[in-house]
Amino acid sequence: MPVLMSWGIEEFAATLYRDLPALRLKVNGRLHTGFVIVVLNGSDYYEVYLVKGIEVKCVNDEVCFDELGDVIDRAIESGTDKAEYDKFCEQERAKLFGKAV
Repeated sequence: MPVLMSWGIEEFAATLYRDLPALRLKVNGRLHTGFVIVVLNGSDYYEVYLVKGIEVKCVNDEVCFDELGDVIDRAIESGTDKAEYDKFCEQERAKLFGKAV
């Protein structure tokens, strides 16, 4: 749940994308602000797209259901550098609780 909350989700919408069933999320993450579209393709894998304005980027086109949260989180919030993200989180925590880092 904390991971989902870090994405700043404002809305969920069931939709079609490229004539396939999809879920559209409006997010306000650290690395991406805009929409995430999660598409169930014909091979029982998910495709994850980031949409900002008219720009669409495919993050991954073969995601298993149990990898979906991690793939989305890396794309919109945490990135691939764990040390850098941990430092960012500690700075944000310090801002919230009024402690110097």
